[in-house]
Amino acid sequence: MYSKNDYDRLVFSNIAGCTDIGLVRQNNEDAFIMADLTLKRTLPDTFSISHLITENCLLLVVSDGVGGTNGGEIASELTVLAVKDALMKLPTYLSAYDRLVAAIEEANHVVWNERQNNPVLSKMAATVTAALIEGNQVYIAEVGDSRAYLIRNNNIKQVTTDQSFVAHLVAKGVIKPEQAATHPRKNIVLQSIGSQEAIKVAVSMFQLKRRDTLLLCSDGLSNLVRADEICFVASSLTPENACWRLVQLAKERGGQDNITLILANFEGEVLNQDVSNESLTAALKPLAVFDPDEEIEKSHKRTKLLGNTASKNKFATTINEFSHVPSLVPVSTLFAFPNSGIIKQDCHSLMEYLTYCEQLLMIKTDQVEQASVWLESNGMQYTKLTETLGQIQKALSELTTLKETIEGFQQVWEKPKR
Repeated sequence: MYSKNDYDRLVFSNIAGCTDIGLVRQNNEDAFIMADLTLKRTLPDTFSISHLITENCLLLVVSDGVGGTNGGEIASELTVLAVKDALMKLPTYLSAYDRLVAAIEEANHVVWNERQNNPVLSKMAATVTAALIEGNQVYIAEVGDSRAYLIRNNNIKQVTTDQSFVAHLVAKGVIKPEQAATHPRKNIVLQSIGSQEAIKVAVSMFQLKRRDTLLLCSDGLSNLVRADEICFVASSLTPENACWRLVQLAKERGGQDNITLILANFEGEVLNQDVSNESLTAALKPLAVFDPDEEIEKSHKRTKLLGNTASKNKFATTINEFSHVPSLVPVSTLFAFPNSGIIKQDCHSLMEYLTYCEQLLMIKTDQVEQASVWLESNGMQYTKLTETLGQIQKALSELTTLKETIEGFQQVWEKPKR
């Protein structure tokens, strides 16, 4: 439970994710997952949560089954689950970078093994882009061409670098950026989860600032919606509404692919406000870079930290999320819920507002009666006096009932008396 003194040390996260089949594909080969690694819980598609800065640990993952191949939806599902499970297993005293790389390598190991063991799935693969948020640090890992964007002060920056054939041509100066969108080989990725035994995980990081927005997406969105449009929508709407508006934009422009994104807003006095003139490019720090011209050497980070076993079940996690929960103990309030103090304060604010409305209505009663008396003294009669006073009394009665309901709800979050 947080005290008033804790309020200035809280990070408030408002996050939403969504996926859509689009208008052309027969099935959805995208997948995403969001998890609170502190509470060891997979999170719903839309949520708001607060943590002390020292306990803030969230995971966001987007994966795209590559190329419509057999099992693309299985590869993406395996990928997001393997990344989440690995990070829930790994101890936090290890560096965030090492844990994130090991988790992505574990996902590759899981999908690669399934390809080798199941002929029907021998061509499946997936992209992955994952964000590990710890305290005020954000680590972004990427394999493939699913993207991450950072939005800060109404500016947007692509955090990831597409690991695609066309992006490589642009980087080499062979073609211009504007030619990439219509290039006939624009869908070819240079590495993906499960397509080879060894991968090179690209990782970058940045420091989280107050009012930052982070967006992860599959190319079903980024191929059809420009970065400046993403910035405008994400800055104008709540994460949930922005997610579905961006999906709608992609569908209005053809929706040729599955569309998946996660959008996260971060607030809190504990986060520094960006008042510098530093560009977003300068804010990003690359930790590991994928170079398609270099031979990929097999990393041993996964085996060192996780061992050499992979998940055998395609649709089940390899960790029991509820294994840490003790036997249920009866409680009479919801005081132990981490956000109970904030909810209780919201109730208090609402009660103050309802009391203010009640006072205004009582004044209106006096005003109506005074106006009626004045009319009579001037030879007129207000014919709807009884009706008007009755409406005010009805509203006052409803307000009283509402206040009693809120008072009861406040007690739900009270610390139980011993």
